[in-house]
Amino acid sequence: TTGPTGDTGGIILKVPGESSAEKADNLAGRMRQVFSNNGDVKVSRPRKMAEVRISGLGYIGSDQGRRIRRGGCEDRRNPPMHADEHGSVWVRCSATAARKIAMIGRLLVGWVLTRVEALDKRPLQCFRCMEMGHTAPRCSSETDSSRRCYRCGTPGHFARNCTAPVKCPLCADMGRPSPGQ
Repeated sequence: TTGPTGDTGGIILKVPGESSAEKADNLAGRMRQVFSNNGDVKVSRPRKMAEVRISGLGYIGSDQGRRIRRGGCEDRRNPPMHADEHGSVWVRCSATAARKIAMIGRLLVGWVLTRVEALDKRPLQCFRCMEMGHTAPRCSSETDSSRRCYRCGTPGHFARNCTAPVKCPLCADMGRPSPGQ
């Protein structure tokens, strides 16, 4: 089979036209039924995603987090939201919703009027070898860093829970100082 492939090497089927989202959901559902007994075939329904930074939140409680999640970002794929020390959250949601709120530039969250800015698309990074420009299914490296923290490079925990000083794992492996050190 030939045709466009995604970053993971999968085949992309595009469904154009009116109500294309509904038709694509139906097609994906039918394909899941057809291929349910075939462990080699994975059917997914990817959506174009974008990232925005919402700042000026201060403390973000669970009620505000729910409001952000409901604000047109049904397709968002985020871990639980926690504002950083500057009162900002990084939200990944559908490209349509991100474009809409970024054009307005402001978002009312509870009683707080926040600032919204669209973030540039990040380059591909393989979680397996941590190199840039490809994803794990296309990784040819023999190094497996998938269990290492992206922040400090130590295995056994995730970056969101890391309190260690920032240290680039790739730089550390090559004996170089991390950028900014």
